[in-house]
Amino acid sequence: MLIPCEHIKAKGKPENTPLFTHLSDVALVAEKIAQHCSLDSTIAKYGAILHDIGKCSSVFQQRLMAEETNKTIFRHEIASSFFISVFEPHLRPMLIEMIIGHHKSVKTPNDSKAKGILDLIENREDTFELHSKDWEIWMPDAIKILNAFNLTTNNISIELAEKNFNEVVAYCELSVKQQNYSVWRGLLIGADHFSSALDK
Repeated sequence: MLIPCEHIKAKGKPENTPLFTHLSDVALVAEKIAQHCSLDSTIAKYGAILHDIGKCSSVFQQRLMAEETNKTIFRHEIASSFFISVFEPHLRPMLIEMIIGHHKSVKTPNDSKAKGILDLIENREDTFELHSKDWEIWMPDAIKILNAFNLTTNNISIELAEKNFNEVVAYCELSVKQQNYSVWRGLLIGADHFSSALDK
């Protein structure tokens, strides 16, 4: 099978797993978990496909292959959120919960080094600018990968990406006040970890 954008990796050495392969694996596991938990398997699949699409970012790809660690915080989940408009509005709350919190909580109280989306925008005014760097260069690869999963979408402008980012931030700000857990987040974390373990 031809892997779309095979040069875009989800993981560096030694696996060097192509992003498309990783997303396919996570989607398969997420659908199975959803079926056994009486959750919508289509939503689970969409969240799995979208959760790491921000790894197409040239910033992420450069850091993945770099020998030294860059101390400036970059969260691929935030870059993934720029594509939320690919999906209908009624699906977005569940997808946001799956995407934005699958590595870090959206906010960590009383921790100046926290890396959740709300922590970052509170401490850095350029969070969107950093995560959208080189947008016109890497966004087309993300679109090609999404299209390969039969998610039909055209190019997303930088303006729409920022609108999507702001929608995600607004949802996260509201959700922090309402709840401390998410079934959808748990589903994605489980699927992601299980699939990643099979790569080793």
